[in-house]
Amino acid sequence: MAKIISLISPLLIFVRNNFVNIMIGIALAAFVLGVFYFTTLSIKKLKMEVLPYYPFDRFSPGSKKWSVLYFLILIIFLAGLAFFLAKF
Repeated sequence: MAKIISLISPLLIFVRNNFVNIMIGIALAAFVLGVFYFTTLSIKKLKMEVLPYYPFDRFSPGSKKWSVLYFLILIIFLAGLAFFLAKF
């Protein structure tokens, strides 16, 4: 019995000293696994039909200005991000 206790005591000391780090690791692993589970669940629900074109009309308004405006906003955002990263 004394040998078993002498073998387990370094493990208990390690767990006692690193308890917070172990809990953070377990919580992070649970979060990553949860995100993976919900992502795969949503991917399985996607339709698998193949279309000859991408149906933009399902998601976009009737005008074509939104795509140009979106592109310009994206370019401005990326330029601003590059500027701030280079500045700081």
